[in-house]
Amino acid sequence: MSITIEQIDHLAHLARLELTSVEKKKYQKDISAILEYVKKIQEIHEKTPKIIMPTGADSVVRADIVANCPDDEREAIINAFPEKERNLNKVKAVFE
Repeated sequence: MSITIEQIDHLAHLARLELTSVEKKKYQKDISAILEYVKKIQEIHEKTPKIIMPTGADSVVRADIVANCPDDEREAIINAFPEKERNLNKVKAVFE
């Protein structure tokens, strides 16, 4: 898929950019290459079969359901945190 200089002018206008003719040709080439790549990805996606789970399930992720916790149990969990900051419980960093 090739993009025209007029389309580049329109995009530049929308982005409030002033482009030289050299820049317009460069962006025409670059954006056309990007659009060709996206087209290839779409074609591959259309040809790729859907993944079927061996269990027959559509999703292996459980539903995110909020469960009520008794107030005394919730307070015990909150009080077990060694550090607090404002209304938040601090935990050890997972990433450095």
